Amino acid sequence: MKLLIEHFKPQGGVAEIARRCGFSEAVIRSWRDGATDPSRARCVHLAQTTGVSLLWLTAGDGSMWPETTQGDLGQSQDVSLETLKLAVQTVEEALQIADLRLSPEKAGEVVSLVYQLLCSGLAEAEIIPITRQALNVAKGDAVDASRGKAAPSRQAAGGNR
Repeated sequence: MKLLIEHFKPQGGVAEIARRCGFSEAVIRSWRDGATDPSRARCVHLAQTTGVSLLWLTAGDGSMWPETTQGDLGQSQDVSLETLKLAVQTVEEALQIADLRLSPEKAGEVVSLVYQLLCSGLAEAEIIPITRQALNVAKGDAVDASRGKAAPSRQAAGGNR
């Protein structure tokens, strides 16, 4: 957490992370100081909003920043098509079970997260609960498929993250 705060120091450090994630500054400082640990859902949200690797954030393994697949269209991309298919399938199944639809942007973020986890070597059994947590985090932008309208976010419903 200290490295993440240090990275965001030019933009405001703790305050900037709190603003981006919707957490209080006191919560971020509590994590930084080791007084408390973030929940799995908060780790997923923190990784998604700051762009850090979830594996790095939760276990300290690998690079702080996930491998990107961005670049010139003519360049070779190190993306495993089979792993990407599995990531998409995992997210689609989780969305179907939860009866949710996400915006393309949010769905892409969750697929990217699942792809990262699959590439890290985590077992599928470990990835499924993390996928569910990622969907819970993304619920604020989700659409209830049975009703075709936006599902209420936890924050709008009076809950806090």
